[in-house]
Amino acid sequence: MSFCRGCGTTLHETAPTCPHCGAPQNLPAATASTNALWLPITGLIIGILALLAAIGLTEADDDLDVYIGTLMFAGIAIALGAVGTFHHTTGRGMSIAGLVLGILGLLLALAS
Repeated sequence: MSFCRGCGTTLHETAPTCPHCGAPQNLPAATASTNALWLPITGLIIGILALLAAIGLTEADDDLDVYIGTLMFAGIAIALGAVGTFHHTTGRGMSIAGLVLGILGLLLALAS
């Protein structure tokens, strides 16, 4: 037996609501995706890689594969940073940093 969260009446442990006051007893569990930091962390890491690859392009590399790879890293970092910024409350700073690093990497790649 357990007690009601609203009125304190004794009720069965599996009761979804209190029969006396109607208060809900089982609060919905927080989903793992709302607290997961994998998206902001991944966006930040790929943003760092995009910036480092773009800095490496300024050394007069004329390799098309390196240029396309840098643009892909920058695009992925921008996408992950934007999604992480708008959908995650935890790790929002990392998402913004990944977004900014991706934009900087994109601009440096396009400038070279």
